[in-house]
Amino acid sequence: GLGAVARTADLMEEMGQVDFIFSDKTGTLTANDMIFARCCILGKDLGDFRKTADNQDGHCAARRILTTPSEPTHEKVKLFFTCLALCHSAQVKEGARGGRDGTSEAQELVYSAMSPDEVALVQAARDVGVVFRSRERLPGMNGSEITLDGPGQNQTQTFHVLREIEFSSDRKRMSVVVRCGGEVWCVTKGADSTMAPLLDQPLDVATVDQLNAFSKKGLRTLVVAMKKIDPTYLREWESALQSAEATVDISRNEQVARVSARIETNMQLVGVTAVEDRLQDGVPSAIKTVKDAGIR
Repeated sequence: GLGAVARTADLMEEMGQVDFIFSDKTGTLTANDMIFARCCILGKDLGDFRKTADNQDGHCAARRILTTPSEPTHEKVKLFFTCLALCHSAQVKEGARGGRDGTSEAQELVYSAMSPDEVALVQAARDVGVVFRSRERLPGMNGSEITLDGPGQNQTQTFHVLREIEFSSDRKRMSVVVRCGGEVWCVTKGADSTMAPLLDQPLDVATVDQLNAFSKKGLRTLVVAMKKIDPTYLREWESALQSAEATVDISRNEQVARVSARIETNMQLVGVTAVEDRLQDGVPSAIKTVKDAGIR
């Protein structure tokens, strides 16, 4: 139980001159363990989805709406969680038997991704009944095929991923272009400051209020949007993108980024996600000690 012992007076003098401490948050102060906390659809907060919450009202509300087609918000909520189950680069595999439905025959689905945010969003969709079941590469074709189950029994949809536009620190968003039946969708998720100019209309007051409320709680927010794409425009865009990708000079990346962004316009707002990145053990008390010492 002994504390640190300083064996040089110079060190004490230097530490006494510290007024400010600057620190990264994610992975430094936090555990980098993302948990889907809340979401906003049609300007309304559905409630808390965290398993540690006293009342998982968000989870219950979402499942009730998704299993009740007569609910006025059924289609909007279904679209929201379908977009979460589509717009990602996560992989899925079957784990040990003993699945979420409580039967011994079911197998738990295990998700993995480069970003823990993506895993949290895909798991949230699964937990309310929109399940990312599989991703398969199609031989001789670009992209992959994603299978979603639910909501409800015997409801399965297959989406062909035509293009995946990756997230970057410059773009602050990611998109997927998918085909399902006779429709082609572009689904995009990203920071609200990046997404707002891409929407077909400004963010409504209720959604902005929820974004601010989530941020004040320390939650990481993403805006989710989508649009249906005209087949003629899709062909023109793919042709322009292939031309940009064939560029061999130093302007290639810039051209690809510019053409990719063309499809991410006039998007329809689907909703907002709020994810919690839990603080590591001891961080609150450490911050209090630093503040008590007069350091900001």
